[in-house]
Amino acid sequence: QPLYPAAYPGVIGVGATGRGGVAYADGNRGPGTEITAPGVDIVSTAPGSGFAFADGTSLATAYVSGALSLLASASGDLALARQALFRAARQPSRATSRIGVLPPICSALAEAGRPCSAAP
Repeated sequence: QPLYPAAYPGVIGVGATGRGGVAYADGNRGPGTEITAPGVDIVSTAPGSGFAFADGTSLATAYVSGALSLLASASGDLALARQALFRAARQPSRATSRIGVLPPICSALAEAGRPCSAAP
């Protein structure tokens, strides 16, 4: 069954992976999942002004959102940024079946026709 909100048109369905790219057991799967990103043992904020390690697709989604934001900023075009992210994520060396794997940002920038600067 499709999961919402990931199944809505225009929404990116994100799955989580752990070390070595292994799918997170409690993460999103199925036809609504389009891309995976790190989502296990991720440091995040915690109550009481603290930090803690957590797992989940919500944490993986932050990686995808951040990458897409960087690409949109560099290209000036959200549609181009999304296309570049998915082209890079679905390269045969990265993808597993139909699901893309979050690529290094420089790979996605190259797909968008933008240079990746090594300078800070």
